[in-house]
Amino acid sequence: MSDELCELLAVVALGTLGPEDEGIEDPARIIELANQYAAAGCEELILRLRDPDLRLSILDKAIDFTAELVLVAEEAEASP
Repeated sequence: MSDELCELLAVVALGTLGPEDEGIEDPARIIELANQYAAAGCEELILRLRDPDLRLSILDKAIDFTAELVLVAEEAEASP
């Protein structure tokens, strides 16, 4: 697996699990999470990564998308 893909999976795992999760440094947990996204299709992530904006790297695009997901999750948790 390429270093870029590993970095991307780590960023997605960090955004999904959070920095305090016990599995955040466990490669098996990160691959499990990646497989769950792959099984779900994760169409939105794929579309974002294919965005032709050359100013952003694939990693930057993944970080931005993860930050948006975290914000949406936090807003959902805050609303009754």
